[in-house]
This record gives sequence, structure tokens and C-alpha cells, in this order.
Amino acid sequence: MPAVMQVLDVILAGYFNGFLSTVFPEIPGCFVGARPKTQCLDIAHGLQSVIEKGLDDFGRSAVAQSDIEKFYDSLPCLQVAQWLVAKGADEKHVACLLRHQMCPRVVLSVGTLEIAIDNRSIGGLTGSRTAGMFGRVPVESVMAERNHVWKQWGYKAGVDVLTVCSYVDNLFSAAASLHGAVSILEDFEEQLRSKWNLQIKPSSRCCMVAVGSPDQQTSPKWPLSNSFPVLGHVLQDSGSIRACWKRTRTLMWKAFWANPGSKHAHRLSPGQRLKLLGKAVVPQLDCRCTRWPPQRTIAGELDSMQRKMTATAMRISMHPGEGAPEYVRRRGRAAARHCKLAGNWSQRWFKRVVNWHDHLERPRNAHTWPAKTLHHNDREWLMRRRASLLSDSRSSDSCTAGRTNTRVFSGCVHMRWDDGVEFGRSQLV
Repeated sequence: MPAVMQVLDVILAGYFNGFLSTVFPEIPGCFVGARPKTQCLDIAHGLQSVIEKGLDDFGRSAVAQSDIEKFYDSLPCLQVAQWLVAKGADEKHVACLLRHQMCPRVVLSVGTLEIAIDNRSIGGLTGSRTAGMFGRVPVESVMAERNHVWKQWGYKAGVDVLTVCSYVDNLFSAAASLHGAVSILEDFEEQLRSKWNLQIKPSSRCCMVAVGSPDQQTSPKWPLSNSFPVLGHVLQDSGSIRACWKRTRTLMWKAFWANPGSKHAHRLSPGQRLKLLGKAVVPQLDCRCTRWPPQRTIAGELDSMQRKMTATAMRISMHPGEGAPEYVRRRGRAAARHCKLAGNWSQRWFKRVVNWHDHLERPRNAHTWPAKTLHHNDREWLMRRRASLLSDSRSSDSCTAGRTNTRVFSGCVHMRWDDGVEFGRSQLV
């Protein structure tokens, strides 16, 4: 894109995003990602919280997702422009915006064959800021118009009813039942098709319920799974983080062998390899671990992996006459000393979780789903419930003493967010 077009792209996107912020103030129960002062974690952690809280509400929670097919290539730009004018946008600015998207010549090249696409009215310039602005209109307009209908199915977290969150063309719903979560997205799909001629990609549909939920039957159109991919994260119906940790560990080792552990890295000094370890491997952890409730077992596995990677990157040579057991112990001690000086990755994980928790407590972030679910059926509520059941058991000799009596299945209770934050604070040095 020419420099003049890039500058115009920035100016127009800034103006119209500001205009849309006035047209679409905060939509109760909905959350729109991919906007300033938002991040993927707001969505992933929000959906995780819905499942976690549902586990302590007899399994009454469900989430579902779907993606809009060929989103930027199918944007009805002319229709969006007409919608902006109808909402009060300046006609000159809208015409400039439309020309910015429609006038650049698009040529499809297949081998030696080139085909120019002229007189377009559908499809934006993928990657441009104004295309992102165009994409906001169909999604957010449907949210604003249909949210009052979705509230009957949404997940109630205190005074808030959570219904839909989006990240560009990724749509996610939350509800108290599987039927509700699916119904929200099916209504969303119908509105997108009838009003904006946008389709949902069939293979993108997925749904999940909390373990113990009575809603286990679904149609082939909406496959039910015990793991739920969300913007690079993996959620589980049991509230466990094990699947996400296993995937992250695989990606970290892949990044390690492609960078500081590759055969070409022997040209680098040990210090440079260790620096590359922090730049190439650690970000794979950082972008996912912030929503993981800290726990001792996975922290130990994380630190063990750090020592192995560090020892490999240091490339410590064996001394003459040194046996293999002695060499391995010396190499491990050297790696452990370096990890302690540089900072253990478990400590990094705990600090990120505590900082994120404090971030959610700030009033300016109260509109996000993780903040809205933070104090719903939280640690204090569970303690009060446990205490009331304990007092009842003393008078009736019940066998439920000390239990919360909130779950409909017997099995491992994975670390809850509040307990994990408390554990993380206690482990920070």
C-alpha cells in the first residue's frame, strides 16, 4: 500500500472508530475484543471463569464458539457505508472511506495468469485499519440489537448476564445451559446471514459444558468436546489447565530447538544462547500462563523444563576423566544456579497471575468478563457455604461436614482461581 494510502488509512480508522464508540457504547453482557485497551486474555479467562463457576453450581454453565467464514473477503462494504450514513456519519468521510477500500486495484495471480477484479463492492483490504473498522459494524450491530433476546439464555454472574464476546470474526457465547449457548450463536448466525449476508464456517462450531452438567446431548452441527480452544488457549470442562500446559510445553520445546537449541546456534556464545532462550521460548509461556491458577505440580514441571533447556543452551563440556553421573550432576547444578539468578519460570508465572488479578480489580477493567465473574461464587462464598454445612452436620451428624455440596460429580477438584492466586502470592520471594 502506498505511503499516502497508509496515512489515510490511519486517519480514517481513527475517526470512524471514535464514531462507532459513540454509536456502540458498552453493550450490557457483551464484550468486544480486538479494540484499544483489550486483549485476548479478557476472552480466554472470561470463558474459563464461566466454566469454573459453573462447576461449583452443579455443572450449570456452557460455552460455544463459531467463526465467520472468509470475513474480510466477504465484508459488504457498500452496505456498511450506507449504515454509517444512516447512523449520522459525515457523507464525505464515508465516501472517502469507501473509496479507500474499493479503488485500489486487486489482481489475482495464478502462475503466469493474472486476473484484475474491477468494480468491487464486497470485500475489504485485509490488514488495513479501515477494514478492521468495517468489520466492527456487522458484529457489533447484531450484538446491540439482539442482546436483549440473548439474556434469557445467558450466564448470570451476580447482577450481570454474560451472553456473547467477540474477537474480530471469532464469536463466543456463555450460558447456563448447552441449549442456551448454542441458541445464542444460532441467532447470531441468522442475523449475520439475513442482514449482512455473512456465513459461519461449519467446521468452526464447537461447544463445551462444565463436568456434571445434565446437558450432554447435542446435534452433529455442534460437536460437544471436553476441551475448548480459545485464541491460542485450551480450556477444559473440569477446570484443569493440564491440556493447555501440555500444548504450551510442546510449543516451548519446538521454539527451543528452532532457536537456541538448533545446530546453527553453536556459533553463538553461551550468553547469547541463553539470551535467545528468553526471547524465543519464554513468550510462548507468557501469552498463556497468566490465566492459569498457580499450582505446585505444574510449577515443578515448569522449573524442571527450564533447567533442562538452560543446561542444553550452556553446552557445558565434560572434564577429562569425569564420569557420566558426575558430569550430569555438575551440569545440572550449574543450570540450577543460573536459573535461580535469572529467575525461575514458576516465579515469573506466579507474578504474572498476581499482577493480572490486581489488574482485574481496578475499576477501569470492570467491563471485562473476568472482572465480572471474579467475585461471583468466589473463595469467600465457598468458605461461608462450607461453614454453614459444617454447622448443620454437627447438629444432624451428616457426612457432608466440611464440603461445599456444590458439585454433582466425584473426582479431582482442580485449583480454583482464588486459591491459585493466594498460593501464588505465598510463593513469591
